[in-house]
Amino acid sequence: MELEEVVEQFANAMTLADARRPAAVSPRSGRVYQPGIGPHPEDRAVDLVMLELATTCPSWHSRLRVCYPDSKQTCDWLLGTRTEWAIEIKMSRPNGDNGKPDDTAIKDILSPYASDRSALTDCTKLAHSVIAPRKAILIYGFDDPRRPLSDMIAAFETLARTRVDLDNRYETRWDRWSTLFAAAAASLAALSTVNAAFSNAVGLPGVSAAIAAPARPHTTFSHYTRRPPAGHNRRSRARSFNRD
Repeated sequence: MELEEVVEQFANAMTLADARRPAAVSPRSGRVYQPGIGPHPEDRAVDLVMLELATTCPSWHSRLRVCYPDSKQTCDWLLGTRTEWAIEIKMSRPNGDNGKPDDTAIKDILSPYASDRSALTDCTKLAHSVIAPRKAILIYGFDDPRRPLSDMIAAFETLARTRVDLDNRYETRWDRWSTLFAAAAASLAALSTVNAAFSNAVGLPGVSAAIAAPARPHTTFSHYTRRPPAGHNRRSRARSFNRD
């Protein structure tokens, strides 16, 4: 399957999940947030999307949070019966449920430090791995006119190109999501974009951004591609969402 289809189906499944108006609850205070997929943590949002994909794309075989070879770190999404795609997913959410800026939003996408597990450092992690023949970075997000998702994507692409080669970007936008938060919405390309849900894919030597193109023998974001320069340096239970 091609990355463009992955991006479109992911965005569609996220829209279906959001329409069910799931309510996120704070594990610390017990506070119930506004209904919708926006307030949910990244892992929970992805779980909800995968449940929808099991119905809309029953032939897809998905596994979540699978360990990289010889590592305790995990890859967010392995896709395909023979694992055709390895996709790292990142959320770009500029504001919280109260409409105030989220201080971690920029770090989650642009931090150059491996310990922060950002979209940027995921690029080189994918590029150095043999976990799958095709690789991508998929970013979904929420747009805010004060903090445009497009600016975040542009910054990501600029920094990512210093580490890997990026392939074509694929985007899917859902403008209705712009009202999900007081200020919401944005996502990445070469990653995929879903306005308020931007999704971008990047391809590395086998990396593609859920929004990028096929990876080459160097790093590619299913959207961007290239071999990483020399020197570049969550155990979880895998979950299967395919449905017979």
